[in-house]
Amino acid sequence: MKLSAMDRKHFLQGIIFIIIVLSIINYKLINENPAIKISEQNVKFNDSKEINYETEGHIGAGGACICTIGHPITEVRYSNTFKSKVFRYIIPFRAKNMSNNDSSEIDVDNTIVVISAGNVWYSLPRYDEENNMNKNTKWKLKPGEVSRGYAIVDVVINDIYKIQDLKKFTVHSVAKYKGKIERYNFY
Repeated sequence: MKLSAMDRKHFLQGIIFIIIVLSIINYKLINENPAIKISEQNVKFNDSKEINYETEGHIGAGGACICTIGHPITEVRYSNTFKSKVFRYIIPFRAKNMSNNDSSEIDVDNTIVVISAGNVWYSLPRYDEENNMNKNTKWKLKPGEVSRGYAIVDVVINDIYKIQDLKKFTVHSVAKYKGKIERYNFY
């Protein structure tokens, strides 16, 4: 059986239509089910927020931390560590491990991040001798323990990272829990 030119044209249009429909269905299936689900929550500075977390290597096993992030303080100063001028973010925090499981320790370090000048800057646990900051801060909390301190982020000021760009920043905390990422945006 031979197809006329018009039938071949309709047949070809039908095939193209089916390919487009299947592509749309495939796209929706892939994008509606990402491999890592990310949820976001906005939290005001100085409000307490319960943050769930996982114990490393044990999905769903972990506990909760009550965390309070204060208003960030920024300053330009000379850093002996970097031997250069730095833009410093000082973020006050209070954290309490709410877990009942004796093996659930919380790492407070590296949980607070600053986004500025197109980069993510991680806080480092440190004792600042000049300002007597974090002298008694605990960075690993056992169940029931409370810690207060300052997340400190220093960014070297140079041609790439200018003060005016570093002044525009946001503060976040990120936690992994039950196979998804929870991002807390502080404002």
